Amino acid sequence: MIWFQGIPDFSFIQRENNKMISLLCVGSTESINLTPFFDCDLTVTVLDATAKPQTGLLEGNIVEVGNMDECMRIRATVDNETIKGKYCSTVANRLKRYKLTLPDNMMVKDIDFSYGLCIPDTCAVEEINDIVHYISDALGSPFYLHFIEDFCFVQERKPFEMKDIFAIIFFSITGIIMLLSTFYDIFVFQKRKDTDKNHSILIAFSMYTNWKKIFSTKKTENNLTCLNGLRVISMMWIILGHLYGIVVMMPKENFLDFIKVHESIEGAFPIAANLAVDTFFVVGGLLVSYVFLTLEDMRININFFWFYLHRFMRLTPSLLALIIFCVTLMDRIAYGPFWTLAVYKIKNTCIKNWWSTLLYVQNYVNPTNTCLSHTWYIAVDMQYCIITPPLLILLRRAPKFTMFIAAAIAVMSCTAFFLISWFFELGPSAVGINDSVLKYVYVTPHTRASSWMIGFLFGYILYSYRDKPLKLSQFTKWFAWSVLIGSMAALVLYHKRFLHQGPWPRLETSLFNSLTRPAWSIALCGVIFLCVMGHGDAVNSILSKPIFTVLIRINYNVYLMHVIALVSTYGSFKAPYFGEAYRVLVDFWSVYILTLFLALIWTLAFESPFIAIEGNLRKKKRPLVENDKPNNITLVNKV
Repeated sequence: MIWFQGIPDFSFIQRENNKMISLLCVGSTESINLTPFFDCDLTVTVLDATAKPQTGLLEGNIVEVGNMDECMRIRATVDNETIKGKYCSTVANRLKRYKLTLPDNMMVKDIDFSYGLCIPDTCAVEEINDIVHYISDALGSPFYLHFIEDFCFVQERKPFEMKDIFAIIFFSITGIIMLLSTFYDIFVFQKRKDTDKNHSILIAFSMYTNWKKIFSTKKTENNLTCLNGLRVISMMWIILGHLYGIVVMMPKENFLDFIKVHESIEGAFPIAANLAVDTFFVVGGLLVSYVFLTLEDMRININFFWFYLHRFMRLTPSLLALIIFCVTLMDRIAYGPFWTLAVYKIKNTCIKNWWSTLLYVQNYVNPTNTCLSHTWYIAVDMQYCIITPPLLILLRRAPKFTMFIAAAIAVMSCTAFFLISWFFELGPSAVGINDSVLKYVYVTPHTRASSWMIGFLFGYILYSYRDKPLKLSQFTKWFAWSVLIGSMAALVLYHKRFLHQGPWPRLETSLFNSLTRPAWSIALCGVIFLCVMGHGDAVNSILSKPIFTVLIRINYNVYLMHVIALVSTYGSFKAPYFGEAYRVLVDFWSVYILTLFLALIWTLAFESPFIAIEGNLRKKKRPLVENDKPNNITLVNKV
């Protein structure tokens, strides 16, 4: 609570709406002002909870937080009046009048610094603003502190709304179904001696069966096991990149020191994590052509209706459940001075734009205001999935012509990326991801198509060489590996060039935007080729480890849920962050482990059951392939 010594009465302050400060607020403020004469402990607690100038100002530590928990615990009775603490993280700037609601884009404009204050819970935000502005004018201060309701917290939890109750019922019913299905599976289905599987749909939600499927390390017949390791490691890289992006934006004790770390080689690796997304596009295109040609060779025809349905059933339930959680219960899982900034955009954009995310069109409909912004990849991948059947039909009839078409699309995609970057002067898209970059190039399938098409082309090449032994001398093999690893490392390290403030040459940034991703994709295809053809040695051995066979089965939900882990970890911080490379690395492993736990729960509840249901329906109706032969390859690129 604010202790304004020497200003005992604020009742004369005329508010903007011609109303006086409420008597309740005035009484609380006056009581606090007189408290030093009656209750020294309360005064000490009040002053202790309120932020004060701290060390490290010259290092950029300009976010004064105070002690949020200490403030909210305050309960005192003065002259029969109960005074409670209300913590507010204020916005400080030079504007006397300021919008008193959180901006829709979540970015608070014109902030010079932030200050955590303790105020009486009897005072409305508008009243406290008028009091503080009056004092700022009286003292001739160049800054004004602005209280925003979304940044104020009291100890009492807000009451549950209907949507919250719906979410609790939804997740409770899901949990009950999982328990019942598990009990039925263990005590009934597993004891059946016949082979009748008519009751298998009743065990679709069984944690016992789905757990065994997830953690099975049984080796498959195909030789593409290196893809598992590539996708899992790429997902880890993406999480590191998102984590690092949050750390860069967070208030830090050593802001200026961290800038030096950010502009060093250490900062290039997490910033270059956007290349990991292209890894998934490459693998997606590769699997489509390679698996299709393999099935054609086995004279197995694909049912494209079930191909689409399988894709939708695999992706949508988990995504829907996450959206429900984000618009209802997410803002209740933690709190802190920065919590509102952490969850506001996620919650509000999902309330407004949930439908576009579930229809997988968010990257075109609202690219800068997307519900769960990281799901743009799922939308683009789904859109590639939609155009897959025409490509495969053409591939069946004219393979070489189809490869020519794929190569032409890849070239046109790179050209489009260059021209858009040039004419809109976007700068390096991997570093400065602003609204223009998102709208025009970052989340659009026509600018991302080069990686997918290169993977599609490579899948055909890989299929052509599947039965042909590739003999390489030791020198040739090591030379190939040196070129591939060196090229990929150079692409990553080149990102350091753009970590410093621009401006940069427009030609350089346009070429960087248009050529980096295809160059990475080609090098990645070379790595996969050497691994599959038996020249991967230690690299292939590591990427094919059984642990990746397990982790790939929850990789999609790792992608979905890592944002929840990041927000709950960093949004609940109650002090500025101390930024250093070692701490970022430690934080990554804690976030990744938490994400694995969340992803496992989400997979058991919302992915594995619906895949089982879809599979059961497919067997009863029409199979995905004409004879439904069991095979260990799939047209679906598991994220």
